Amino acid sequence: MQPTDTDRALRTSEDYPIHVDFLPKRVVPLSGLLGMTIAPGKCNQGMRFHWCRNLSLDLARLRHDYGTNLLVTLLEAEEMVDLQIANLLYKPFPPTA
Repeated sequence: MQPTDTDRALRTSEDYPIHVDFLPKRVVPLSGLLGMTIAPGKCNQGMRFHWCRNLSLDLARLRHDYGTNLLVTLLEAEEMVDLQIANLLYKPFPPTA
């Protein structure tokens, strides 16, 4: 039986901070790190969860906790609209401390 929207657990930036998985240096021999994560700030009905993330909080965590200074997305413009993050590419990272 498929879960209904009301059965899906809510996932927010506050309750479930954004997490990055990094590729090993032996796979990507770069001077920096290459990591992958979910779309920061996404808000949508997923297959397992209802996502209602905060773009500013997610970007701040990426910057301050992971040292991220460049964000590359594989999402198309239409997908960003569907995830309610159409401004993702225009939202600046918070300044470093």
